Formats: sequence, structure tokens, C-alpha cells
Amino acid sequence: MNSIFGSRIFYNWRMAKRGGIYLVGSLISAGAAGAFGAAARHSSRVANLGATPAWGLAGFVVLVLLAGLLWWRFSSFQDEMFHRIQNYSYGWAGFLTVAVLIVWGIANLARLAPPIDPLAPLLVFAIVKAFFWTRAVRIWL
Repeated sequence: MNSIFGSRIFYNWRMAKRGGIYLVGSLISAGAAGAFGAAARHSSRVANLGATPAWGLAGFVVLVLLAGLLWWRFSSFQDEMFHRIQNYSYGWAGFLTVAVLIVWGIANLARLAPPIDPLAPLLVFAIVKAFFWTRAVRIWL
């Protein structure tokens, strides 16, 4: 088991030894933001809990900001290679996500594609970021 977590792929988890409490807080905040994001979408299941869309949106925004702040704090404890890998993966993920959204938006205007789902940009960004993070770790480590 130790050899699995010692591999290059789990580089970001090995870095949790420094500033790990900020990493855990960031992950918990991001997960809770997802729950508030679900509350912001008006559905009958969430409405039965008494959550209004405005309440859900406010909670989502606050928790996303908290998750970003905690991730920034965690990141400040890491070495230069972590920052290179992070910047590479986030940069490419942002660029390709915007490119996909532009093409999708143009196709939507031409009536060739359905409207963009609000969660689509998050999913595209997360998948592309994970791909480029893995690629950077394999190349540079």
C-alpha cells in the first residue's frame, strides 16, 4: 500500500504533510458548496427541506470562496514543483474549458447544440485539469 501512495500520481497527496489541515478544509468546503449548489437549483426535493434558491446560492458562493482561500493557504506551504504543476494544469484547463464553451456557444447559436448546462463548465474544467495534472507529474517528476 505504501508503494501505491509513493507513486508520482499521488504527488499532491504527499504534499498534504505540509499544511494538510488547509487541504482537508478546502475539500470539505468544496463538497459542502456542492450541496448548497444543489439547494440553489429549485427542485421539489430541496424545497421540501425549506431551502430557498437565494439561500442556496449565498451558501454556495461563501463556501466556494472559503474553499479557494483554504486551497491558496495550503498551496503557500508547498514547494516550487507543486506550483509549477498546479499552474500548468490550471492554465491549460482554463484555456481548454473556455475554448470548449466558445465552440459550444457558437453551435448553440447556430441551433446545432442544446443550451449549455450550468454544471458542464465545472465538469470540463475538472476533467481537463486532472488530465494535465497527471501529464505534468509524469513529465516533470
